Amino acid sequence: MAIKYINRRPSLEDVASIGHVETKTVDPKNSAAQQLLSVYTGWISVGMVNHNGPDNTFRDQIVSFVPISPGFIETFTGENPLLGVTVAVSPASVALDESNTIFAVDGASVALERQTALPGVAGDHLFCLVLRMNVAIQQGELLRVTYQVTALWNDVEQITETPALPGSQVPIQKPLESLTADAQALHTLTRRLIADGDIAQARVAALDTIQAFRQIAATSGADVAWVANNVLILSSDLATAGLAGEAALAREAAAAITSE
Repeated sequence: MAIKYINRRPSLEDVASIGHVETKTVDPKNSAAQQLLSVYTGWISVGMVNHNGPDNTFRDQIVSFVPISPGFIETFTGENPLLGVTVAVSPASVALDESNTIFAVDGASVALERQTALPGVAGDHLFCLVLRMNVAIQQGELLRVTYQVTALWNDVEQITETPALPGSQVPIQKPLESLTADAQALHTLTRRLIADGDIAQARVAALDTIQAFRQIAATSGADVAWVANNVLILSSDLATAGLAGEAALAREAAAAITSE
């Protein structure tokens, strides 16, 4: 089975049917502490097309802002005011090719991430909510995904609504150091799952690890030889665990990284 990794970062104009509601509350342990519960909803245009046969799967990590209205996001400064967050993501629009079409959202997360040089926004230490989700499609087209993010905030005065941003605006990429730490953590997780005998979850973690290393290789300043070597080490780990298919995918990824 061949897996193609796509690097897609939807712009604000790809986010539609945006909904945002909020309600003020208080900390049950401290009635003087004001909190804010916010819910964000919408759908994101994905446009993943794969008609390359049942043995080919396209995987992608979608990275998007979480707007409160078209072109508007919330920014934060100072101490992190986010107390907790949950996210639900689901495929919303799929064009079926054949009866063996497979599509999925493999996972999603939301975090405050630093942004720099936002158009019309002063300061370079601003943080905003960024949604990340892993999606896949085989034999068909994944057109849209829907999301619902629920966030609990502390110190609501820190939250600032930005001016309207250009529709082409996208979240900045994570720094190289952060991408490297993420990939190494996923590699460690894969090894731990293999050691624990959880082969099914190790297979999923291995695919995420390959994708993470490919993202590093595509980042300016990356040591491509180091990345390829780590992917080959991952391939060896997978082969030892009996995950021959995933080991082959890792070898293919290492070869592709060195040739790009």
